[in-house]
Amino acid sequence: MADHEALQGFYWDYFLHGDENNWRRGVFHYGLVIYNSTYHGFVFWGGVGPYLDSWQISSVVLEREKVIPKIQAKRDIAFASAYMHECGHTLGIFNGNTPGCDDRSGSYPWQINWWKWRPYKSVMNYGYMYKIV
Repeated sequence: MADHEALQGFYWDYFLHGDENNWRRGVFHYGLVIYNSTYHGFVFWGGVGPYLDSWQISSVVLEREKVIPKIQAKRDIAFASAYMHECGHTLGIFNGNTPGCDDRSGSYPWQINWWKWRPYKSVMNYGYMYKIV
């Protein structure tokens, strides 16, 4: 299972190539698909500078929980949605500055906030995350 320290190692070795002044830092965003991690999806600090430009998604969760029925088109949508959602966080979209973003009590129609945030049609809204791509 990949933890935060392992993610920083991947970032340092494979994105920055061991160079904290690598021109990629602050220009590109770095996304990892990991089989199993501490979090389903997570934006992490690479350990260098003030940039929050990297994220990971855990494929085991997407494969097991989000792809029903198990057809390739559903799998593609699940992975694309998770990738776009986490990339949005690296662009500065968080629940603290965007109402309806990452509201765990708004993921399903039986939850009150699902109805509250219905007008916010975004992959950042858990109610639309796997439906809008």
